[in-house]
Formats: sequence, C-alpha cells, structure tokens
Amino acid sequence: MNENPIFIGGAHKSGTTLLRSLLSDHPRLFAIPFETVLPELLGWQVDIPYRRQRASRRTPEQVREHILRWVRFSNEQDLDRLSDNLLLGRMDMARFERALRIEDTSLRHVGEAVFRACHAGLMGQELPGSIRVVEKSVVNHAFAREFIEAWPNAKLVHVVRNPYGHFVSFRRYKQRSGAYPLLSKLIGTLQVHFEMLERNLESIPGYEMVRYEDLVLRREATMRSLIQELDLAWDDALLVPTKTGVAWKGNSSRVADAEAGVDLNAWQQDITDREVALVEKHLGPWVDRMGYDRSPVKGTRAAALDQCSGLVRTLRNRLWEMSH
Repeated sequence: MNENPIFIGGAHKSGTTLLRSLLSDHPRLFAIPFETVLPELLGWQVDIPYRRQRASRRTPEQVREHILRWVRFSNEQDLDRLSDNLLLGRMDMARFERALRIEDTSLRHVGEAVFRACHAGLMGQELPGSIRVVEKSVVNHAFAREFIEAWPNAKLVHVVRNPYGHFVSFRRYKQRSGAYPLLSKLIGTLQVHFEMLERNLESIPGYEMVRYEDLVLRREATMRSLIQELDLAWDDALLVPTKTGVAWKGNSSRVADAEAGVDLNAWQQDITDREVALVEKHLGPWVDRMGYDRSPVKGTRAAALDQCSGLVRTLRNRLWEMSH
C-alpha cells in the first residue's frame, strides 16, 4: 500500500468536504467519501466539544466490530443536504467485510486495513500501491502528531474559514432541530480547531493550511499551490468537485462552487450583534492571524440566542456568556 496518504482536518462546516471532493477525481488518488474517524473507532479519548469520547481499551475484534457498525451506519443513513457523508448506498458491505482484516490496534494497521476494505467495497478491487488515499475527518487535526508518527510520509491539510461565516454556518447546521446550540460546544469546538491549527503549524513540518474562501474564489491558483506541496502532478479534474467521478454541488444551501456564484458574505445577513461580539471575543485573534477582516457589520438585533431554545438552554447560554 502507498505510504503517502493525505489527511484533511478542520472543524465542522469549514470546507473540508469541498477539498476532499476537489481531490476525489485525481487519477493518482482514492478519496474515501465518508469520515472514517479512526481515533474514535480505536477508542481513543477525543476532547473536541462536539465529538467528546472517553478513552476505552478495545481488542482487535472490538475495533473491527466498531468499524463495521460505523460503515454500515454511514452506508445506510438517510442523508440530508447538510451532511458531508457521500457514501449512502454505494458501499458493497459484503466485499468490505471480507476485505477488513484487523490483527492489532495500532493506528497504521487499522487505518490501512480500513483503506483497503473501503477500496474493495467501493471499487471492487484491491487498492493499487500507486494510488494514494485521501481521508478527511473532523477529528484529524487533533491527532495530527499521531498520524505523522504512524505515516511519516503523510501529508496533512487543515481547512480554515472566515470565523464569522464559519460560526454562522456551524450554528445553522446545529440549529436544524430548532433549538439554538449550546455556546460552550459551538465556540469551544471552533477554539479547539484554531488552537490545534496553530500548534500543528508550529510543530509539524509541511503541515498545510488552506482557506475555504480561496478554494471557492481562487480555486485554480490555490489547488496548483497545494498540489505542488502534496507532490502530485496537475490534473484539470482538481478544479471540479466530485464524489469519485460524480459531479458534486456542495453539502449546504450555499453551494461551495465558484461557478455557482456563491456569496461568501451571506453570513452578514444571518448574524446578530451578540454573535458578532462572541466571535470577536473568543475567535478574534484568529480572524487577524488567518488574514481575515473584522466584521463590517454589527449584526441584527434579533434575539437569535434565545429563539426556540427553551428556558434551560437559554439560561445555560446566558451563564456561559457571563462566565466567559
């Protein structure tokens, strides 16, 4: 198996799926169309607020069962347009299960076993040694050091987004049930995302950062620069997001496709004055460090933090605001 996988990380709704889909149809890459969340399947402790998991020791048999359960779920769930799982119904589970061999619980062994099984289940054949795997998960950036220890020749790419627009998109995603999300989780997840980015940029040689906005508005220049860092030859397929050969038009209401005329400033119409203040208080330093401008709007005066939240959640958010 090729020893140069590409791991994409970044918080929910940052643009990681767009990057994976741009890489998807390159002839030397196999982009797995769902998140394998390897650290979670191995039972490692995860400290991202929206993905918290306590550490648990798992045998190879238990790891294999967790993998099968997760892939079945990903293959069978009824997706909505906001999901980044592009797998639905495409995995041949019988082939995947036959190909999945777990003999120990090291990250590299389990990862490569999953990658081989995914290729068998999706493509119907063994993963060629000339093909590099692309995997993206919203926990990858938190385990970047572990990935590099397991695959010293791996490439890691972290996708970032304007913190104001990121906050609004993430909030809208978590607000699908009608209730406003808990600020401790919403802000906390974005803080971890940026803290891990800074740590990884400082400590991991070759750790790459890509801005979502550049992927949308300056796609060719951005992809040409990234491809050079990834040691790949240019291919025009890198300009068109796909899900292993099928055109992909984004996973949100604002399609992440430059040709569709996406409005990257649409968040300005959907952010409140309190939310602007929250972003600048808790994420402001990264607005500046990532090269973004401070918000040109103060936001609407709508009480979005309380809307449809219920008394308990409203109180929790207000208490969090006052104590942070």
